[in-house]
Amino acid sequence: MKRTFLLIMTLLALAAVSAEEQKCFGEKPHADTVGDIVFADGTAMAWREGLSFTDEQKAAAIAVIFYVGTECSNDGRKRILGVGLVHSNDYVRWCDSDAWAYCEYIKPIECSINGYIGKYTFEGDTDGSDNLEQIGACLSTRAQNLTDDEVAYWYPAGRPFDDTENESLYPAFYFAKNYAKQSKSHVYGTRYEKGWYLPSIAELFQIWKNKETVDAAIRLCGGDEFGEWHYLSSTQFIDKTDYTHELYFFTGSEHGREKDFGEFVCAIREFDGR
Repeated sequence: MKRTFLLIMTLLALAAVSAEEQKCFGEKPHADTVGDIVFADGTAMAWREGLSFTDEQKAAAIAVIFYVGTECSNDGRKRILGVGLVHSNDYVRWCDSDAWAYCEYIKPIECSINGYIGKYTFEGDTDGSDNLEQIGACLSTRAQNLTDDEVAYWYPAGRPFDDTENESLYPAFYFAKNYAKQSKSHVYGTRYEKGWYLPSIAELFQIWKNKETVDAAIRLCGGDEFGEWHYLSSTQFIDKTDYTHELYFFTGSEHGREKDFGEFVCAIREFDGR
């Protein structure tokens, strides 16, 4: 009898542990729709009026899905993109004036914008996930193709080189790349710790298109809303070497901004739906 009792108690304890391990924060196994709130365990909850979270759920929330589609893809595949709950709390520069990318035209990350305010369409580099790497590759190629005479004439400070590993020279990009270091990001030590990046102007516009839903979901999680601020993109401004694109969230209009002039920034990443 005693052995039977111990066996039953052991099974009950194991069942309790198993139930705890299987506890999910969300009601969906993964995010797949704009407005879904993503948790650190990979599950998701669709935002809706009247939804409320426990403190535990708020502490586990990591992102809000703002885009599902193929327009923000450089290869035509479907992408599910989410924005982190924490934004910069101050203006951050695209790059420092001492960075080589400040005075170089980075053609691989340019994106042409067509249409009217609030109804833009985009062509070119719409996926910003590798834009920092593209900057580095462009600088390296530029340096290799310059003759000594060209360097002497155009670059009195010396031959340009890939300086993108210097975080202090590219603060906006590294805010996103190091997003896990933000104390309220809730992603440090999770499978979502890496993969964050500064959005392209096309991706930033998708956030604006769904701003009402995105901000409502972020508000529920206790994060930073976009409101009516200006946000920097990772996109090279066409025909202006030292400019990048920014988006005005109070109008949905894009504008050029000097690369060394700070604005607010956010971090996004892809969620593969699994």
